[in-house]
Amino acid sequence: MRRALIVATVLFAALPVAAQQMVNSFETEADLQRASIPAAITAERVQEHATDGEWALRLDIPGSEQDTWPGVLFPIEADSTQFTVFAFDAFNPQDDRLALSWRIDLKDGETQFGGAAVPANASQRVEIWTAGLGPIERILIYRRMPRADATVYIDNVHLATLENRFEPIHYVETAEAPEPTDAEQARGFILFDRPFTDVVFANSVPRPEERVASVDAVATPGEYEPATLSVYALGDLAQVRVSFEGIPATGEVLPIRALDKRVTYSSKQFIVDMPVLCERREAVDVPADSSRRWLIDLEVAADASPGVHEGTLTIAADGREPVTVPMRLRVLPYELLEPADMFWGEYYTGPKLADTDEARIAQMRLDLTDQRAHGMSSVGLTFGVPREAVTWAGEEYALDLDGTQYAAFMDMYVELGYPMPVIQLSDSGQHAPGMAEMAFDSDEWAARYQAFWRAMMAEQERRGWPELIVQPVDEPGWKDQVAKDRNVRCLKLLKQIPGMRTEEDGPRDEYFEQIAGPWSDVWNYNGAIGDPETTASAQADGRIIAIYNCDVESYRPEVDRWVAGWFQIAANTNGCYNWSYMSWGGTPYNDNDHNYGTWMHVYPPLGDEPGGPSTGWIGAREGVDDYRYVHTLREAIARAEASDNAEAHAAAREARAELERITGTIVYSPRVRNAAVWTERGTDAEGLPTIGGTLKLGNGWSHAEYAVNRWLVAQHTVAIMQALGEIEADGGAG
Repeated sequence: MRRALIVATVLFAALPVAAQQMVNSFETEADLQRASIPAAITAERVQEHATDGEWALRLDIPGSEQDTWPGVLFPIEADSTQFTVFAFDAFNPQDDRLALSWRIDLKDGETQFGGAAVPANASQRVEIWTAGLGPIERILIYRRMPRADATVYIDNVHLATLENRFEPIHYVETAEAPEPTDAEQARGFILFDRPFTDVVFANSVPRPEERVASVDAVATPGEYEPATLSVYALGDLAQVRVSFEGIPATGEVLPIRALDKRVTYSSKQFIVDMPVLCERREAVDVPADSSRRWLIDLEVAADASPGVHEGTLTIAADGREPVTVPMRLRVLPYELLEPADMFWGEYYTGPKLADTDEARIAQMRLDLTDQRAHGMSSVGLTFGVPREAVTWAGEEYALDLDGTQYAAFMDMYVELGYPMPVIQLSDSGQHAPGMAEMAFDSDEWAARYQAFWRAMMAEQERRGWPELIVQPVDEPGWKDQVAKDRNVRCLKLLKQIPGMRTEEDGPRDEYFEQIAGPWSDVWNYNGAIGDPETTASAQADGRIIAIYNCDVESYRPEVDRWVAGWFQIAANTNGCYNWSYMSWGGTPYNDNDHNYGTWMHVYPPLGDEPGGPSTGWIGAREGVDDYRYVHTLREAIARAEASDNAEAHAAAREARAELERITGTIVYSPRVRNAAVWTERGTDAEGLPTIGGTLKLGNGWSHAEYAVNRWLVAQHTVAIMQALGEIEADGGAG
């Protein structure tokens, strides 16, 4: 998981700086006095490791057995909103990497946190991206709970704007546009469709087999199901609107908008005009010789009768006669079942942009309702119990959570029917009142830490809240040894509490599986799970195996669909999470105003922006439903095999054989993150990279096979249920 803002560290190099405002270069004693430095830190102007002028600042920062946060505070006198980053140069003379943290104090009273690591015996530029934060009052550079003394040299503390930091990648269409028919020429566009997991750029053209005369969908009662339609404009089309009627479903019709998207959130390259945002906008223009796609996001009525329902879909544009085409919805004669052992979840930072307690609670309800409707069964919660709601009562902690956002979340979680535990990513026990004054390695600290979580477990039971599975340290495998050791100590202490379960996340390595792994009930792998033998052994020991952050950028709907659905079936794993439901650095609609791109499945309404789900978010929902289709079939097979119905037994045998055949066509890999590649790559006349074709996982399936295989699963489910007499013989799956 990642925080909302992250520091970038880069080796000293020529950066594309457009403007710069010095904050402090320590060239005079007066400069040193302008920085606020506590007495515990020894600070001295020195000429070693100066990067701007002749002087730098040497800081000798003490360690402590108690939790401390020693640092240097820099007031910001310039208008920070005119700049992109706060930056400084650091030299680490130690033989181990040095972790630095920072806190931004905004003039409106809000704060932002982050951190960076400086390699051993090396210089590095640290950049804190500040775009979109608002006016800054001051910035604190500090060490977080250091246990050992350390020295660092700092210089060239400044605000800057950056230009041309990121390299564009353009999509190139190599196919020729088809010749329009007379009817298409008369209405001004060609209608076409391709699988939702495939891409339709503005410069995409219809393939001959993609022309459509109707829009079709298949779903079960109560299911959300996307249909899509694309328009290739033969002339300029103004304010195109798409609507439907006549079928037993409601839903949104969302034009898919292109945004510049970073290849990965940390990449220095971005895809120009990547279709990613299913925008809640009523009408859009489609210029001549370009394509635009619509998502028709259906919510099938829970009481919809089985069979084929026929309606119409209308495409209207200003100054043109509306065009209608048939729309058909096949409703299957059964409902999907939800498995009782799968963790599907978003990492959730809480309501964004709301500025009052009432608005925050209302927004959180919308967010959690949306996540549950998209099949999420759990949440990775990044905020914890507020410190002011916790008091030490002499022998135990007392919790006063009434009226807190935390309590509102838990109550909503229960009310909305989330079936699985919450993964608690903010370990409030480590920061409860009194903890900072005690040595981390002391028995007293351990007793107080366990006391907090015992109090939380009692509160959960009293209020009927879900189980909390606690993660002490986020991604310790990528942190220093202090963080790794802290994680293991906390895990061991938690496991001494009867009934407490724990979680770890991070990369697959020896630390993950062999050092922290024995004390973790949930192994949540980053982007690629372990080998089958290791994960099967862990599951046999009662552990839960999950995978997370396979499409952080949320523009790869196939990846999201695959990892939530058929990957879980092929890997025999227990779920997936993704960072994040809604989080960004800089501003949410610009990937290039922060060193890291946006990380969100859903874009917020903001100013003139109406917001809407990403294509990745819709893909994730489809993956959950793929799994539920298979789960529903497996349950039908089990009922058939437990019966004395010969016809049902035969249908179950055929269904098992079909499932084995389908899974046998999968080219399985334990790695998902960064596994999707463009089928065409090249360079343009200026030497810049290009992409083309489609974005595809190498899992052995075409984009179309997801729908084909779901249909086969549905047919076998219907056959078994008919044989068992659970539905009528003409149940609507013919």
